[in-house]
Amino acid sequence: MGFRRPRLSSLWPAVETDPGATDPSVNPLLITAVARLSPPPIDLSSRELEVLRKVASGLSDKEVARQLGISQKTVRSHLTRVYIKLRASNRVEAVVNALRSGLLSL
Repeated sequence: MGFRRPRLSSLWPAVETDPGATDPSVNPLLITAVARLSPPPIDLSSRELEVLRKVASGLSDKEVARQLGISQKTVRSHLTRVYIKLRASNRVEAVVNALRSGLLSL
């Protein structure tokens, strides 16, 4: 019988109650696993965030463009980059993902 790697799920209770309770050689494994589960930070530009805030308040592309003094095409361009960064396929999903990630608050 060789060494069997412990299942990650079996380690969580020990880590939650006492992070030092697990074998020190397992801790790097836990850190790596948790890092993989954590989403990468979302880096929206200030203008993308500004456009997203306007969209979250219920404004149309035309209204956002008018308020920010930019074209509707520019608004759509910003939103396209926001969708990519937030892994969203539409404005509602983008707003929800931004709320979940802490980029926007109610």
